Amino acid sequence: MRPNAFAPAVAIVIALVTVTMPAGAAALRDPLANELTRQEGGDLRWRVEPAVRHGIDDIRLAIDSRIAARGDSGLTRETFGELGVAIDDRVTRLVSCCIKPGPAGRHLHMLLAEMVDGTDLMKRATTVDGRRLGLLKVIQALNLYGTLFIHPDWRALDESIDVSAR
Repeated sequence: MRPNAFAPAVAIVIALVTVTMPAGAAALRDPLANELTRQEGGDLRWRVEPAVRHGIDDIRLAIDSRIAARGDSGLTRETFGELGVAIDDRVTRLVSCCIKPGPAGRHLHMLLAEMVDGTDLMKRATTVDGRRLGLLKVIQALNLYGTLFIHPDWRALDESIDVSAR
């Protein structure tokens, strides 16, 4: 083989191996290939670890139990603050355990950042309506999580919280 023909020959072999490589081997080559999964409806969703699912379930339960007990209009400035602290604690634990690189990790961190912004409003806003807006921000981030990530038995939260001044 001539020396100047060696590089094109290697390129052709690499191209053939890449094209004919089975899907399983390609998944081994690309660690992110297994994170995105097509669901029954045809939509693609990211996989998350059980610790993430458990943390998200805790946040949802904290919101669900407070609103089911009082309704969003029955929450006072103080109870919004308490709920904000409870959610913030859970989000902080999630941030510390979710250090996965790649697109799934970036999407999850974006949602957790939205929740942190919402809990800050819930704890620090001067009006009840401002705190209610913070809760809505957390609920919307949770609902977006449910559309982006695989979470068995996920149910979206009601986003019809009235955030207008009364």
